[in-house]
Amino acid sequence: MLNLEKLQQTSKLPLPMQEKQKGLWSQMQNLNPPTKKSEFWKYTNKFAWLENLNRSKPEIAQSIQTAELPENISGVLYFQSGTFIPSLSTLPSGITLYSYTQNPEKFSPSKDSARNKHWDYFTKLNQASCSDYFLFEVAQDTSLVAPLIIVNNASGKELNSLHCQFRVKTKAKLTVLHLNQGETEPAESGQLGSYLWELEEGAQLEHVFIDAGNNSYHSLANIEFHLDGKNSQVSSHTFSLGGKQIRLDVRADLNAEQAHFYGRGFYGINGEAHHDLYLSVYHHKPETNSELLYKGILQDKATGVFTGHIVIDQYAQKANAELLNKNLLLGEKALIQTRPQLEVYADDVKAGHGATVGRLDEEQLFYLESRGIKKLRALELLYQGFVDDLIERIQNPTLQNYAKDFLSRQYSTEHDKELNQQKEKNV
Repeated sequence: MLNLEKLQQTSKLPLPMQEKQKGLWSQMQNLNPPTKKSEFWKYTNKFAWLENLNRSKPEIAQSIQTAELPENISGVLYFQSGTFIPSLSTLPSGITLYSYTQNPEKFSPSKDSARNKHWDYFTKLNQASCSDYFLFEVAQDTSLVAPLIIVNNASGKELNSLHCQFRVKTKAKLTVLHLNQGETEPAESGQLGSYLWELEEGAQLEHVFIDAGNNSYHSLANIEFHLDGKNSQVSSHTFSLGGKQIRLDVRADLNAEQAHFYGRGFYGINGEAHHDLYLSVYHHKPETNSELLYKGILQDKATGVFTGHIVIDQYAQKANAELLNKNLLLGEKALIQTRPQLEVYADDVKAGHGATVGRLDEEQLFYLESRGIKKLRALELLYQGFVDDLIERIQNPTLQNYAKDFLSRQYSTEHDKELNQQKEKNV
């Protein structure tokens, strides 16, 4: 049982949130955090860091950490410590924002109950520790060519909880970049995010999610895509970089015929960091498609877990599903647990899954070094080559360039750290 007394202060919240959260905290008295006995949390089950964090203060929007954003965007939604910052936000035409404190009738409890059951503890903790809940409705036939940016910054020594629902109406199209950021300073911080996307008939979404922070940063995030309309489509791209412990769940429910889910992701971790990506895709209707490619690079003593779980139920005839997970280990003590899983209950489907784990190709490294390229630069080139095909699958050119530059900066930072460490050894 975790001692979460610091997170239970609700007195300064609006009355609707106070009443709801008191009920949630009461329910949590009978819940325990998941343990290694649960197959879903077998490799990630240490949550004592939650006891060290305070509840974020919604009435204080201080030390706002701005982000370096791409140009040519349709709008930006800024959250600091889970609090929406209107002064830094621009809502594009066609999107309406609702909050629970102002419009509680807009929020559907049935959707919350449909979420991942193994997330029940953290779903309730998320709802019990937010300053508010947010709903974004994208109007029918809305088409946002330029990306919408969501920035969620974590403040040090606080649990930054954000709870958002997104409803994408019939034939609406949009591209989203979601930046989940920890403190840039070496202060412990934590994110607890819950994000639900619902797509109606013909709706299309390209979603890029980047989770990054320093070596004291913790993150728990659950992203769900409900493809409820015929011919709805989601292209999901997740990038997890840095941090101390990151657990990311991505779930797609293909609830309508000819729904398409394209899932791609990358995790790059080093030091003694731990990253756990749990992907689950459920084919519920005929002629649904999923194409899934996830890659990871682990350095030093980093540990990683990838679970890819595809379920094709008996009604999903003529479904297509492909999953591949590829990992590259750059440290002798780096470790990855990869678990591709496939359950098929229909007899007319095409489905496959696989995983690879390899170490650095010494011949490639030698080739580059023999042409005068220093080892660290050669490693950077191999790193980029491993990730490039994922980045090239991002359709929006603005976000493709942003993701490429972001990953390059991230690697350069680690490159500089290693150079400094070498210089210190030589002194």
